[in-house]
Amino acid sequence: MSKKQEDKTQETRIQGYSVSEGIAIGHPFFLENIDKPIPNFPITLNEVDQEIQRYHIALRCSSEDLKKLSKYLTYKGSKEAATIIDTQIQILGDPCLTTQVEEKIRNMLQNIEAVFHSVITEYEIRFSCIKDNLFQDRWVDIMDLAKRVLRHLCFQEQAPWLNVPAESIIFAKDLIPSHAAVADYPLVIAFVTEEGGTSSHAALIARSKGIPYVTCINLNNLRLCLIQCVIVDGYSGEVILNPNDKTLAEYQNRRNNLQKWIKKIHVNTDSVLRTKDGQSVEVLANVGHLHDVEQLTKLGSKGIGLFRTEYLFFQNDHFSFSEEHQYEFYSKIIQKAADMPVTIRVFDIGGDKIPQFLHSFNTDNTVSKYRGIRFLLLHKDIFRVQLRAILRVAYYGNVRILLPLISDLIELEESRILIEQVSQELSQEGALYKSNLPLGCMIEIPSAVFISGALAKNCDFLSIGTNDLIQYSLGIDRSDYVESGFNYSIHPSIIRMIKMVISEAIQNKKDVSICGEIASNPLFVALLMGLGLKIFSCSPRYIPAIRYVIKQIHLKDAAILAQTILEMDSSAQIFEILQNYLSSIHIPAYLSSNLYAKNRS
Repeated sequence: MSKKQEDKTQETRIQGYSVSEGIAIGHPFFLENIDKPIPNFPITLNEVDQEIQRYHIALRCSSEDLKKLSKYLTYKGSKEAATIIDTQIQILGDPCLTTQVEEKIRNMLQNIEAVFHSVITEYEIRFSCIKDNLFQDRWVDIMDLAKRVLRHLCFQEQAPWLNVPAESIIFAKDLIPSHAAVADYPLVIAFVTEEGGTSSHAALIARSKGIPYVTCINLNNLRLCLIQCVIVDGYSGEVILNPNDKTLAEYQNRRNNLQKWIKKIHVNTDSVLRTKDGQSVEVLANVGHLHDVEQLTKLGSKGIGLFRTEYLFFQNDHFSFSEEHQYEFYSKIIQKAADMPVTIRVFDIGGDKIPQFLHSFNTDNTVSKYRGIRFLLLHKDIFRVQLRAILRVAYYGNVRILLPLISDLIELEESRILIEQVSQELSQEGALYKSNLPLGCMIEIPSAVFISGALAKNCDFLSIGTNDLIQYSLGIDRSDYVESGFNYSIHPSIIRMIKMVISEAIQNKKDVSICGEIASNPLFVALLMGLGLKIFSCSPRYIPAIRYVIKQIHLKDAAILAQTILEMDSSAQIFEILQNYLSSIHIPAYLSSNLYAKNRS
């Protein structure tokens, strides 16, 4: 081997951004996007119906593909992935898209491949003008579907990359949902891409299947390298090429310990949750899908601490805004939750979170100026419809209402007045409903933190949304991967604000929970409990791990830890202390290493 070749096989570490956790050790497989040119030729009026028929055949074949894939994913236990594929089937059946394509064939008198491609290009232009990450992720779904339909029209092979060798780590510019859905262990054990985000459907599918996924990795020069082995660290977001013997042994050991850890945390999830010294703690779930609710009891959750109702629209553009449609969906959540408490957050929309249904309302430019409760109070027609559905479904369950992005006491009072008006309307109509539901405020911006005492006096419970609190307090864009490289979650100001809110809630004898991402991370459990928190609300998949960590903690030790950290001014020092504490109670510290980058650059 020449000196130049030898350099290329030396250990190389590349820092990316983790969107699905886990550790994988395998071989690289570069997925090339090789799309054949789209045929483009004129047709006569007599050929229009024939082209339209070809289009419908391609749609039907694409739908059959997806139905088989959904059935397969359900059989394999990946219900979340199956739900995402089901959403694609619904998009494929959108009559608006079909009508648009058929009209364009008649107007353009071109073959169906060219016409369909031109319609998708128009969608791409429209989506490119919307900077919201959720909309960009939904564009990936449309692109995925479009390629599937075009492959059927052009008679191309549907999945040429599936014949990969065992233990392959897929490298690609981006990852479409259908590729993530069909990937199965032990053939595909990790994904590495240039583009992609935490909220993308491909990332959600990877997480549901337990496949590590790291994005924001520049692939330009990697194809030229002699890569014999790859390690994907789905905790730190690091990709290691050609690891040396020491690194390889270290990660093999981590992988083995991780497998043991996963088995350990799923033991006794149905037991009463207490700390080492007998203090009871609740772990609730954040949900946005029906399938999130199905496993709650098995995972050890005692209820739903946050039901993100706006996810109904971001996951499925065809979800109807109507009261009956909302009522029907909320009923399914209540039914699956049985007697468990369900906290329904009213729509957190507006600003950069704009669902498709808003286009049918006269929302003018307020849709981009205002978000959360401010938007709903400006558009009470939207708010009123949702409240009617919630109050009706509450008749059959244990429901609480949560108001997003509260900034002022007036917003709480106006919301309460509207809820009372809706109650009176339902009473006059003779409808079955429940009034006087517990009403809570989300603490997500600094103004809410500093009036949390007043809010606690006038509402029934508080919920701290740390994701937005970090963004609005520290002036960062949490969707920016460069900004996300530094862990702002352990910024001293954030910790002190959390302490202030918890103290105010305790003083006013009101429940307080945290539903942001820090509630899902082992690194923060002892600190939050030391600050006085007794209710965690986290993503279902993290519940067993958080329960396990809570059981290892002495509340007295947690209080000392929290007091020590409150006196610190350095995020780096705080991170070191938290990791040392995790190690002292025998929790693998690397499980939370992606929360703090070693180098801010």
